[in-house]
Amino acid sequence: PAGNGAGIATPVGLTLDGVSLVDNHADGSGGGSSSGGSSPMTVAGGTFSGNSAGACGGAISSRGLSVTDATITDNQAGACGGAIRATPSMTITNSSDTANTTAGTGSANDARDLTATGTDISGNSSGGRGGGIAVTGTATLTSSTVTGNHAGDDGGGAWAEHLVATDTTFSANTSAGQGGGASARTASILRSTLTANQAAQDGGGVQVDQLVTLTNSTVTENTAGTSGGGFSSRYDATLVHATVTANTAIAAGVPANVDAPDLSTTASVLADPGGPATINCGDPATSGGHNWADDPSCGLTGAGDVQAPTGDPGLGPTADNGGPTATRYPTARSPLVNAIPNSSCSAMVTTDQRGTARPYPTAGACDVGAVARTPLTGEARPAGRLRRGPGPPRGTARPVGLGGP
Repeated sequence: PAGNGAGIATPVGLTLDGVSLVDNHADGSGGGSSSGGSSPMTVAGGTFSGNSAGACGGAISSRGLSVTDATITDNQAGACGGAIRATPSMTITNSSDTANTTAGTGSANDARDLTATGTDISGNSSGGRGGGIAVTGTATLTSSTVTGNHAGDDGGGAWAEHLVATDTTFSANTSAGQGGGASARTASILRSTLTANQAAQDGGGVQVDQLVTLTNSTVTENTAGTSGGGFSSRYDATLVHATVTANTAIAAGVPANVDAPDLSTTASVLADPGGPATINCGDPATSGGHNWADDPSCGLTGAGDVQAPTGDPGLGPTADNGGPTATRYPTARSPLVNAIPNSSCSAMVTTDQRGTARPYPTAGACDVGAVARTPLTGEARPAGRLRRGPGPPRGTARPVGLGGP
């Protein structure tokens, strides 16, 4: 029908408990439901599917919104909020927000501020910025997944003024602009993984205008059409116990892993850059010590830094190694293991990306990067650097099962 809220329309706040709204269409906003006034809408359970709006909010348009344990899928809007348009803010918890489409420049989920916890935001698309999320204020994501979204502009997975991500995965998102995984003015990323994202321009994993901080986080196998396959920042970037590896920049002469004019890095690994230039950094970094890089492009000169060594960092593939996100686990012979003396372990970073205690054991050394190697079943953690021996004589069977993964 003409107007807003084809399924349910109310000028005041609304509570929907276990209600499903399916295959409704509004020429205005709120294909499934629309509410106004100063009271927010509350959704507990239920399914919003196949709804559409000519303007904003294919499933829901509301003045403030709280969603818990709901499924919001396969909705579409002509202008903004293929799934949800909420002003000023929305909270979504333990829900599924998938396969929603916005034909216009808005996102699948539009708000000033958004908080998502334990939520799957995947397979959404937008003609503009923010394939899964677009907020003009702060997007706070905790224990969530942002996967397989597409933006016709910046921010394949998410676009925000300020992005705060904890225990969250950004994977396989794509953007026609900058920031395959996410694009923001500032970003604080903790115990999170950005992998297999692609941007047509800068910042395959994430692109920021001002400052990005990555702590106990993994940025791997992302691709940028221009520079900064892992991430790019126009100004500052800070790495603390980060793993930034195997990212690719397609353009010639640009850094593949990190593109930031003012990079500060501590206890982090930068390795295996891909693309024509095959360099990790575009500018020399300020080192807090105990970094490991496989080329000299980052200009690391701090205490305990290892730069352009022979060999590789000895990381396993991106996989489930425990914890809320996929990680790259150091092999037993990795040079990252036990590389930081106990006296130099950070008092501020007492766990790794998985939540495992760091150092392990308490009196032991610390490992470089996002993940600390801990003993697997039947395996002892190496007491120090392992050096390869001369090996068995030719023709001797080599023992199997040594060294762990």
